[in-house]
Amino acid sequence: MLKSARARPMIEAIPPDALLVESDAPFRGGKGDLKGTLLNLSDLTGRAIDEVEATTDDNARRILPEPIAI
Repeated sequence: MLKSARARPMIEAIPPDALLVESDAPFRGGKGDLKGTLLNLSDLTGRAIDEVEATTDDNARRILPEPIAI
């Protein structure tokens, strides 16, 4: 998704308080590459990776009922 030519306008349309990241890792036998996803989001949005990580962490804590170990 992030590497698609259509990604930038779709990602720019997502309000920061609704942005989450996920990984297919359990289905692929690993932990996934959330840092890589965060870096791509940082590049696409022009925001620092630390800011994107903090925003998505806060959103997950607010939206998900229980903590998730990553």
